[in-house]
Amino acid sequence: MEMLPLARELFQRREAYQVLERLISDGRAGMCIFFIPGSSESTDGHCLCYSYRPTVCRLFGFAAWKNKRGIQEAAFCKRQKEWSPDLVATAEDAISKGLNPPDYTHFSIRFSALDNKLMPINRAIHLAVERYGLRVQMAEATVVGRDSQHGGIHGSQAAVSFGKAA
Repeated sequence: MEMLPLARELFQRREAYQVLERLISDGRAGMCIFFIPGSSESTDGHCLCYSYRPTVCRLFGFAAWKNKRGIQEAAFCKRQKEWSPDLVATAEDAISKGLNPPDYTHFSIRFSALDNKLMPINRAIHLAVERYGLRVQMAEATVVGRDSQHGGIHGSQAAVSFGKAA
């Protein structure tokens, strides 16, 4: 659900079909298709859909979670720990001294109330693009059907193509 604004943007840019193809063919399991890693000397990377990134990305590197004992810990991924061990250590030290960053657990509970489907990011993007595309197709088919009833464009004359310009 949270990825629907991104899906809408992809359709408006006429990039949805290419993104779907890339999601299907890309072998970067686990890494978001919109994340472009930095060079081997740099830890910096960038996001190709920064304005439309979901909350998990907005919190990435700036959140914590509670471990099995209920103690808050910095939430860093494997790559962050490898690329920036000093930064990770500084954040972990700050949390142990009382810094209170956003809590992933709190956000995941709130999101599960909305959709109740936590999934890998590329799967969420794929599903949002498909869902939005289906809504676009249904809306276009409704308009075509209405026009054909009133002597306008006939259904056979209007191409409704998922993710592509007709």
